[in-house]
Amino acid sequence: MKTSGRNVSTAPTALIEVAVRVDQEAQMLGYDGLEDFCNVMLDRVSAERRSPTLRALLTAYLIDHPKKSVAVSWTWLERKFTPGLWDHRVGTMDIDFWRDEIAAADKRNKWAPKTHNTAVKMLRSLYSHAIANGKVIRSPITAIRVKSLEAREVVILQPEQLRELLVRCLREDRPMGLYFAVLCFAGLRPTGEFESDNGITWADVKWSQGILAIRDKKNAEKTGAVMRYVTLNPTLLSWLTAYKQDNGRLCPVNYRKRRGHLIRRPDGSLIAEWSLANRDLTRHSFGSYLAPTVPSDQVREEMGHTTIKTFQRHYRNTRSKEQAAEYWALTYESIAALAAS
Repeated sequence: MKTSGRNVSTAPTALIEVAVRVDQEAQMLGYDGLEDFCNVMLDRVSAERRSPTLRALLTAYLIDHPKKSVAVSWTWLERKFTPGLWDHRVGTMDIDFWRDEIAAADKRNKWAPKTHNTAVKMLRSLYSHAIANGKVIRSPITAIRVKSLEAREVVILQPEQLRELLVRCLREDRPMGLYFAVLCFAGLRPTGEFESDNGITWADVKWSQGILAIRDKKNAEKTGAVMRYVTLNPTLLSWLTAYKQDNGRLCPVNYRKRRGHLIRRPDGSLIAEWSLANRDLTRHSFGSYLAPTVPSDQVREEMGHTTIKTFQRHYRNTRSKEQAAEYWALTYESIAALAAS
């Protein structure tokens, strides 16, 4: 055992015996004795103390990911963890630390499995970015497992629900008839592709080509395809023709308040539940009723997916051909006749 010139003659016998035994065990672990082991451990502790804080990693991450939605997501996640967590040095945050911290956040916030998985995936992305930029050597989050999710059938509109809703529009608020019809029969994302300031306009209806041109920002971020095109199927075409204009947006003003009124019957019951959790209700309905009637390649193209597997995994709520026929029979002419009766 190395003593580095220190006088050990006065050390208690029991202490010397322990030191010898530990020295031998350190050598068995690949160290050059007890002193070498202690020096390595001290260097490691020193490195941990010099490591960046979790907030420093996040700041660097947000610089490279400047979208406002990304910053909002991280602000949400920061609030869910223990106060002061983001000022910890990452060198002190090992697998056990993160396993306990995430478990505590799960319990405290009563996270659903999907929310738990979102938090884990965000932290994995943060550490991956830090590794790529030489800030840390390894990620402790890779050992944190995501939770299995129960397969859930997506919520869609039943033909009778949509029929009732469209009839009410024509009786009480005609411009909103086009609002629901385009969403349901063209499968747009309500927020990004229709209701936003950059939503579709009458100039995007290509009558001679038989298509509706859609600026698909979300799809562009994933695939690079800026535009996607939906066929002017007979049902969609009937509604567009009935409301045809030379210019302007298709989405009416003050649509949120008007939509909230129309989906609620006079007795207070809902024709359809339209909430944040199922805000893509109309897009899911479009895909589910389109699938039984056209080839899978057309479903993929009109939904804006790179592969049909995306549709099958996230959107499809299988409908029969008979149910699909009932859905696509909701033309403007058929609804107008019911509204007039």
